[in-house]
Amino acid sequence: MTARRLLAPVANYQAVLFLTVLVALALRMIIRFALGEDFFWSNSYSVYYWLATEYAEQRAVCKSTMEAIEVVGRSCGYLPPLYSLFLTLVSSAGMGYKPIVASQAIISTGTVAVAYLVSRRLFDNTTAILTGVLVCVYPYYVLHDTALQETGVFTFLVTLSMLLLMSVRHSNSGVAGVLTGVVLGLAVLVRTTLLLFVPLAFGWLLYSIPHALRNRLRILSWLALSFGFTISPWLVRSQVAVGGPLMNNHAGVYLWLTNNPLTFSHYPQESMDLSSIEAWNSLTSGELQEIDTLSSENGWQLEGWFARKAIEYIAANPALFVRAVALKVWTAFSWVLNPRKGGIFQTIYFFSYSPILVLGLLGVLETRHRWKEFGLIYMLFISFLLVVAVFFAHTSHRTHLDIFLIIFSAHSIRTMHARRARWLHRVRLLFQRRSANMC
Repeated sequence: MTARRLLAPVANYQAVLFLTVLVALALRMIIRFALGEDFFWSNSYSVYYWLATEYAEQRAVCKSTMEAIEVVGRSCGYLPPLYSLFLTLVSSAGMGYKPIVASQAIISTGTVAVAYLVSRRLFDNTTAILTGVLVCVYPYYVLHDTALQETGVFTFLVTLSMLLLMSVRHSNSGVAGVLTGVVLGLAVLVRTTLLLFVPLAFGWLLYSIPHALRNRLRILSWLALSFGFTISPWLVRSQVAVGGPLMNNHAGVYLWLTNNPLTFSHYPQESMDLSSIEAWNSLTSGELQEIDTLSSENGWQLEGWFARKAIEYIAANPALFVRAVALKVWTAFSWVLNPRKGGIFQTIYFFSYSPILVLGLLGVLETRHRWKEFGLIYMLFISFLLVVAVFFAHTSHRTHLDIFLIIFSAHSIRTMHARRARWLHRVRLLFQRRSANMC
């Protein structure tokens, strides 16, 4: 009887998690299919469609150098390759609507399960279940994880990377280091903004792994080697195609687009794309000719040209740069959708994100004495803030961090519930004592 009582909670937690996962999958697919195919394509990131098509047609990953499309010099290396390759594979190069939705819904459902595991490692089963439920019904994930954008895949890989990094901290296995490095590399191949987090994570591991220095270095070596091996094919491709080991062919362009006199002409109230067009139209004919020449000759040099232009602007306008940093950070963590959507979407976003932001910050404050244990999460937020400060961000760029805000929110809710239970218990005892005295 005692054994059954001990095992019952485990079984219950597993059953609740399984049900949560099923609900998450059904919810994502039903809502996306209910919105329809027209809504899917009209709200898609067309550049990923173009890249996936290029990969399918070329039967290779970015053989070309700099092929100009739209207003900015883009090539098939305009973005890191993994999400576009994923689209190519799941849609059989035909960009089918249903296979993309179904596969991304499965990945998003995987995020629910991994978030549960991360929360359980940090707190307890109850907090973990609450985390899973919140991630399951979080509107941003329900809708955006099945959209034609990399957000859902990136969120899954980041969450899985964090789980593996936490596991490596208590592991003495080189295999665990290899697996962690591979997953972390895959995440970087979806969004290169995670690159800044990698050295911070390595530093945290070197400091916090409770093993001898020799074992720490061995695990970190395996992690570093597997990470480098995972991203190296893309770096080699870039070296051959554009003349330098670039993760993408737009870092320099984006640095200039987000640090010029017209950066905030439309962003964040409308769209960064409109500000980009304004900035591009402000270039002189001589500058456009120079860009065309570099585009056809060497993508590496083109990146350097835009980067130098951005650095010159920052150096000449330090006060404006500081103001811009504050506005960019506010935009990334704001409860206002950017670019602003319709009233319904804005309302849903506000009433779902605002509570987890407040409760998440409370959770961070409550666990501040465990800073060493939560250092990895802090590093993830810090690296994101540094990237935002230099470049820019919309709310969709931040949503991989919402997983951890939800985890801290679940802890806050659990803590408040426990305090309420203790308070009610004390009140009940007080009334019982008074009743006994009156008798």
